[in-house]
Amino acid sequence: MSYIDKIAYSLGIRGEDPNKDLAKLIVEEDSNDGVKEMVKYLYDKNKSISSDCLCVLYHVGYDKPELIAEYLYTFTDLLHSKINRMVWGAMIAISQIARSNPHDVVEFRPLIANKIANGTVITNVWGVRAIINMAMNDDLYDKLKNDLLHYTDSCRDVDFATRAEHVSEAVRDDIKSDFIRILEVRMPNLSAAAQKKVAKIIEKL
Repeated sequence: MSYIDKIAYSLGIRGEDPNKDLAKLIVEEDSNDGVKEMVKYLYDKNKSISSDCLCVLYHVGYDKPELIAEYLYTFTDLLHSKINRMVWGAMIAISQIARSNPHDVVEFRPLIANKIANGTVITNVWGVRAIINMAMNDDLYDKLKNDLLHYTDSCRDVDFATRAEHVSEAVRDDIKSDFIRILEVRMPNLSAAAQKKVAKIIEKL
């Protein structure tokens, strides 16, 4: 049985569980062939197949981003897709590659920024995650530190506490006061639960 026979669509199962299981298998086998086979079907005319294969790939990326890193250009190409599912799925994959190969991903910073500004909420969230992951690299931090502040300040209230928590992972001493100032200014507009979460972030910093 080939890898493609194990995706949700091939098994006639709705949901992502088979795709997650296949991703786990590919990671356990450290299978470049498995990844290559999934990439092969990313442009399949059957959108269920292409979607499932992308799902497998970004779940591989969660555990072992280096396995999908060589297909960065494929994922960035998918950011131009007219199908939102493919766009945000590709952005998730890119955000994971940003952990293992940040210097390769930073080349696409303008494209990522465009999709953060104009894409769906999920695309926005994972695009910012890509920026955060790159900013955690010593060589790229200075280039991206203002982005960390911008994407915190521009985040909508409902997602603000979670965004602040994620960005705080990359914040260093030189922008800490600016970051905290943004959190303090935004706090009055947040829900009680979000305010409590942001207060804890400030305390931790």
